[in-house]
Amino acid sequence: EAKLLGHAAINSAQVITYYADDAMQQGVERIYDELVDTFGDESPQKKILIHRLAHAWNQVWSYEFMFSVCKYKKREHEPGYSFEYSADKTRYLAELRKGIESANDHIIRLTQALQNLVSPPIQVKAKNAIIAQNMQINQGATPSNDAKATT
Repeated sequence: EAKLLGHAAINSAQVITYYADDAMQQGVERIYDELVDTFGDESPQKKILIHRLAHAWNQVWSYEFMFSVCKYKKREHEPGYSFEYSADKTRYLAELRKGIESANDHIIRLTQALQNLVSPPIQVKAKNAIIAQNMQINQGATPSNDAKATT
């Protein structure tokens, strides 16, 4: 039974959807499936990154939801919303904002790491490199007279 649970935890979205907010479970499962379709899940590294990325996506939306619930209060007898500016509420909103930013940073880093696993950045070591049309960088070479005149 423990082996089956471990297999499900690694090879499916079961665990992350279980821990996701109720309103976000279908979204987390969809994000997980789309990431697997896009990047594949043939290595443990990809599986871990996809799990973490789907979890980070849930975290962002959870923080966003808490932020909006905390910030806005629906008026009872008038249309629209009001906002309470107490010191405690402002500090709480600041903490939520930090959580949102942190979760967004996780998404960016995890997405980049996953992309690097799929197609690692190319690094070329050369004495001459063509950068763009009619531009060239020569490492270790002294600038020509034309280059000195334009600088």
